[in-house]
Amino acid sequence: MVVHQGDFIDPSEAVFVFLGQAQDIDDSTSIKTEILRHRLAKGEKDCEEGRTSSSMEDIRERLKEKMKNNPQTAVWQKISQK
Repeated sequence: MVVHQGDFIDPSEAVFVFLGQAQDIDDSTSIKTEILRHRLAKGEKDCEEGRTSSSMEDIRERLKEKMKNNPQTAVWQKISQK
């Protein structure tokens, strides 16, 4: 989705849409938790490949601390109908 390909009329419209999407993500704890899990996996890979100055333990502790502050993810259960 880019302006020069005709998806948006102008850059301000694109910014408006992207900020709306960011707000939607911020409101969803399950999406934020998935992002943190992804960042943890990326941090592990970066440590294994020597691309970071932080130790894996430091990265893991920082992300676990962030995840601890998130409320539990909602679980949806389908109610069977008779």
